[in-house]
Amino acid sequence: MKCFSSFEIGNFVLEPNRYVVCFNMLFSEAALYVHGILASLSKIFSDRKIPILSVKTSISKSEKAIRLTLFADFTEHKNLLGEVENYIRSLKHVRDIKVIEPLFNGLTVDTSYDYLTFTGERAIVLRKPLYEGLIKGVREKFGELGKTFLYHVGFVLGQKAYESHNELISKVCGSTKEALLFAKEIFRQVGFGVIVTLKPDFSDKTAIVKVHSSFECELFKGSKTTESHFIRGIIAGFMSSLFKTKVNASEIKCIAKGDPYCLFIVE
Repeated sequence: MKCFSSFEIGNFVLEPNRYVVCFNMLFSEAALYVHGILASLSKIFSDRKIPILSVKTSISKSEKAIRLTLFADFTEHKNLLGEVENYIRSLKHVRDIKVIEPLFNGLTVDTSYDYLTFTGERAIVLRKPLYEGLIKGVREKFGELGKTFLYHVGFVLGQKAYESHNELISKVCGSTKEALLFAKEIFRQVGFGVIVTLKPDFSDKTAIVKVHSSFECELFKGSKTTESHFIRGIIAGFMSSLFKTKVNASEIKCIAKGDPYCLFIVE
């Protein structure tokens, strides 16, 4: 069975008793197609034996620029902080730099931005304790009605996702095949799970969808029944928009009751 990996999106470093500094750098848009920029940047730190703990980049369409966030451990090199900042400023294509020192002992956070975007639109992140409270809370408070509510909310989200994906794919002249590939990747990147099978049949408006690591169903492991309502709704809403007719999704296998994956039948 495949072992699924994770990607940490948090833009902070928690290292007790270490003096970690965040450098938030704004590069000109032209830097995207210039080789050697990262090499020049990393050399500034390696020449001074300063460990780099994390590097993340983001293309900012609104600013027509590239943001690069770098966390480095200056515990043994606090006296070099100003020197490093000046060297970074001297690099070609660097438009601006913010040096962010620890918020308090052991925690350094990139405080240079105010909200998150995904595919250019504002996005939010819910950690497991929060989405677990949301999904289980709705079900515990409203019972069977809560399950129905989650399904219908998911259905609307699925329809909106289809519209959004199509709009993005149309910019690169993508076909239905490309749109489905993109949908699978977005589903994974936002943390819903991993779609390993997505087989639509346009002739009879049915589909088979196999999902590994469903974030919803893993909350109910040990159950004797299938437990997907929100994800099931998303699949139904998306496929309804794809088929241009309303369809429903039922779950016949579920990780909550011990199956290796969740299997949905759309019809």
